[in-house]
Amino acid sequence: MSHLLEVTDLRKEYLLQSGLLSAVMGSRRVVHAVNGVSFVLDEGGSLGLAGESGCGKTTTAKLILRLLHPTAGSIRFAGRDVAALDGSDLLSYRRQVQFIFQNPYEALNPRFTILRSLLEPLIIHEIGRSIAERVERVAGALDRVHLNPPETFFLKYPHQLSGGQLQRVVIARALLVDPVLLVADEPVSMLDVSIRAGVLNLMRELSRERKLTTIYISHDLALIRYMCSVTAVMYLGTICEIGPTEEVIEHPRHPYTQALVSAVPDPDPTRPRRPVEIADTVPTPFQLPAGCPFADRCPQVMEVCRHLRPLLLPVDAGVRVACHLYPDSTVRKRVTRLMSEGYFRIVGVASPFKVGMDVVAIIGLNVARQKMTQARAHLQRLESVRYIGITTGTFDYIIEVVLPSMQDLLHFLMSDLARIPGLSHTETSLILDIPKQSYDWLPSALAKPRVFRDAAQPSRRRGGR
Repeated sequence: MSHLLEVTDLRKEYLLQSGLLSAVMGSRRVVHAVNGVSFVLDEGGSLGLAGESGCGKTTTAKLILRLLHPTAGSIRFAGRDVAALDGSDLLSYRRQVQFIFQNPYEALNPRFTILRSLLEPLIIHEIGRSIAERVERVAGALDRVHLNPPETFFLKYPHQLSGGQLQRVVIARALLVDPVLLVADEPVSMLDVSIRAGVLNLMRELSRERKLTTIYISHDLALIRYMCSVTAVMYLGTICEIGPTEEVIEHPRHPYTQALVSAVPDPDPTRPRRPVEIADTVPTPFQLPAGCPFADRCPQVMEVCRHLRPLLLPVDAGVRVACHLYPDSTVRKRVTRLMSEGYFRIVGVASPFKVGMDVVAIIGLNVARQKMTQARAHLQRLESVRYIGITTGTFDYIIEVVLPSMQDLLHFLMSDLARIPGLSHTETSLILDIPKQSYDWLPSALAKPRVFRDAAQPSRRRGGR
């Protein structure tokens, strides 16, 4: 099944303005606003991006809308690369993907009447054959958002409407062009509590009626729970937990999600509450921790958390979590299956591993001679690979893949190894050079691998990367 929206390893960095001294010293301060966000969204689905202010929710939305250009990563909409769109293709994309801004008071031009503001998108996208037809569409849109009679709002200016009415006008404008994907950034945060429920019910009703795919951005978990079937919790530019909304909120796995949920007031005084206390110190986006972004505040932090960034991996019930508290996840199963299928075997742990560079692992892959060139080209495209060496065997080549970090090792093991051209299902070797606490996720049979105290240099090579 193809996804409507696919976001893969999305990143956005900002270079801060530097002074004269920084320019002379060559130092740069980079803000990592979005740092490796990945998710998929099926047609008709609803995703909530939750998290505290400054975690990258709105920046992620602006990247999807192509209001900003990503530093790295990809966004695919209906199978097409959004970054490659231009001209009429980009205009068509912007018609299909609409945005509801957080502040309705700033979303409309104060010098335009409501009628003119709503006619603008129809003119830009050439919808309607005459001005009369376009005015009729505007009237219908206002009627759908319960602004009746529509004609009484045509000649009014934004300052003459209440906050709730303005937000309804913004919703009507977004729906005028019949979008496929609707992105709403804190759609009711600027409204009085008394009218929030009405606006949310309206958006929910219109989404079901039109079978819209929606993304809601909010720090309010109650709103996310009411509006979304899937929830992604963001922290410091990354997704730390994603899954079905009820699972994420009722049974949070990640310590940060647990802290968020415990901070939501519970109207039931009889229900026991266990607030999760976290440290007040928040890392800055331009000084990210080397390991888990939440490590400095986490009440359950382990040593491995400070050195190794966790991957967002499946745990259970459709939930994926980026946390070292869940080692018995897909990685362990993946390693076990690959070993049983004969892709490789772990022969030991080397400390130190003397190859002239900082490495975590060297994997030897048996590849058929006639496929060696294609296999090497395939491996060179993988970002996790530092170096590729070639060793001549009796019948096959052995390609030695050097992986510089634990993160790269996990990425490599989770990739589709079957796509490597000519890979043989015979025993190959994996030699690890990692501290004990870092390989606890390995299968239990490998809990105490043989340690090579003075590992030899990698085998005779015919070339490197």
